[in-house]
Order: sequence, then structure tokens, then C-alpha cells
Amino acid sequence: MDSYLSQIVNVVLAVIVTFALNTGLSYLASDNGSVTIGRPLDIQETSYQPLEISNYSGETIDGLSLLLPESTEISSIIVSDAIKMEFVKTAKAPKGRKLFELSGIKTGNETRILIPNDKTGEACCEFTNLEDLRFTLKNDTDVKNPINEAISESIRTALIYGVMVLLFALWVTSKFKKLSKLSDERSERLDRIEERHEVNSKELHKDLDEIRLLNKRQRMYLLKRITDYSKEIKFWRNTVHKILIEKITPEEIEQRLRVVSKNLDTRSTHGKIEEEYNDFKDLSSVVMSINEQSKI
Repeated sequence: MDSYLSQIVNVVLAVIVTFALNTGLSYLASDNGSVTIGRPLDIQETSYQPLEISNYSGETIDGLSLLLPESTEISSIIVSDAIKMEFVKTAKAPKGRKLFELSGIKTGNETRILIPNDKTGEACCEFTNLEDLRFTLKNDTDVKNPINEAISESIRTALIYGVMVLLFALWVTSKFKKLSKLSDERSERLDRIEERHEVNSKELHKDLDEIRLLNKRQRMYLLKRITDYSKEIKFWRNTVHKILIEKITPEEIEQRLRVVSKNLDTRSTHGKIEEEYNDFKDLSSVVMSINEQSKI
């Protein structure tokens, strides 16, 4: 739930930032103003061509050039605001036309001009340097406020970006969930493997302890058997020793017995097998304790 909420917040922030940036850029890239040509207006049997000059820039506009019919006089032109309008003598004006220059168009104002005209449309009035001053020419049917237009365009763009960001965020979230699920499954498998390894390790240690215990028991059993044989051999050796002692010395008897053991490859019978068995027998209590621990 928190992840979805954070995604929504991020999308909203992205939309707001995009909207603000697009609005600012659109406003900065907008024109300095516009000239709107309205429908002809009849006043007391005189036809006038209405013009509206809008200044969106932050400074006064000067030098707006306007071509009018040659018969037009400045005194017959009606202006809503105080602007400077003067006739410019130039050879660039087409035949039958006069070139006028408009100056002093204040910022933020909409100056309305009524020009006497026997004709209609753009044939009456023609502006020659609108592009140089970054002005646009409009008709009264498609007049739009540039700020509102920039805001509308920014809203559309921001919504498009917002939808794209939201879809991308949802896609990333789904991928992240899949990877997280896969990681959890692998972690669970590793835990199960570790548990099995631990169980196997315990069983292995238990088997090793049993093998050690069995080895100790077998060794004890073998030593007991060997000890019994050693006692019997010692008995017969002493018997032979007593029989032969009347004829030869004890040293010769011992030497001959060793020669016999050498030929039979039983020299170990002359070792201290009984002492070794007695030492190992003393450890029987330890062996029994190991046996009891292995049963627990």
C-alpha cells in the first residue's frame, strides 16, 4: 500500500513540475503580441475596419508598420489609446498605398483602431513587419489568450507525461515484485539446504562417534584375546624353561626361545601385551560413558 501511495505522490509531483516547466517555457517562447483583424463595422453610413493590437511583452512596442489605402487620412482614424501614428515617406510602399508607423504601444494594453474602409478584409490593412517584432496576425474568430493557451498546452503535456510516468512506475513495480518473489524463493531454498546440511552433519558426527566406539570395543576385545594367548604362551614358555634349566643356563634358554620366535615370526610375544591391556582396561569407564552419550 505504501509503495502505491509513494508512486502516486511521485506521479503527482512529476505532473506538477512538468506543468510548471511547460507553462514557463511556453510563456517565454510566446510572441510579443498579436494583431487581430475584426469584421467590418458600419457607423453612420461609414464602413470601418476594426483592428486590435495586443502587447504581451514587458516593454513598449515601437515601429509597427501598417499599409493603408492612399486615400486614408490620419485624422479619420479612430484610436482607443494614445499612440503615435505617423506617415512614412518611402518608395517601398506599393502603388495606391501609404505606409504608416505605429509607436508607443504600451505593455499589457489592447489598442483598438477603426480605419475608414470602402473594402473589407486584409485588402484594407496590411502589416509588413509583424514577424520582425514577433507579432502574430489573427482573426477575431480565433482570438485566444496566450497565457490561457500556454496553460492548456501545459496541462495536456503534463497529463501525457503523468500517464507515461505512472505506467512506467507500475511496470517497474511489477518487475520489482517478481524479482523480490524470486529472491525470497531462492532464500527459502538456501535455508532448506542449510537445514538438510545441518541434519546430515549431525548424523555424520553421530556415525563417526559410533565407529570410534566400535573401534574401541574391538580393540579391547582383541587385546583381551591376545592377553589370554600371551598368558598361555607364557605358561608353556615357563614350563619349557623349567625343563631345560637343568641342562643349560637361563640366558641360553631365553636366547633359544627368541630364535624360535624369530623363525616363527612371533617376536611380539616377547612384548608387554598384558601391561597394554591393563592400561586400556582402565579406560573401560570412559568407553562406557561414550556409549551412553551416543545413545542420548
